[in-house]
Amino acid sequence: MMLGFVAFYVPLFSISNADTLLVKVASYVPFTSPLTMLLRIGVGEVAIWQVIVSLAILLVTTFIFGWLAAKIYRTGVLMYGKRPSIKEIRKAMKAYKI
Repeated sequence: MMLGFVAFYVPLFSISNADTLLVKVASYVPFTSPLTMLLRIGVGEVAIWQVIVSLAILLVTTFIFGWLAAKIYRTGVLMYGKRPSIKEIRKAMKAYKI
């Protein structure tokens, strides 16, 4: 919830001054980039390469975290019925080459 609030409030409170360093950095951070980049596009001028880089970073991190979540889910399903320890999770991740 707190990450959602940060992603919402950074662009909301930066509408009056969209050229701050916080807004520029947040437009490349994957969790805050959708709303912050829309703010920068709507309020000021943004180079097309900045939009493409922000979108590429967002897509790459989405695929990486999706792949990692699938591996963790597979490990969790195979360990059905018991609570895994850190040692068992490491062993399973090594077996799946994560």
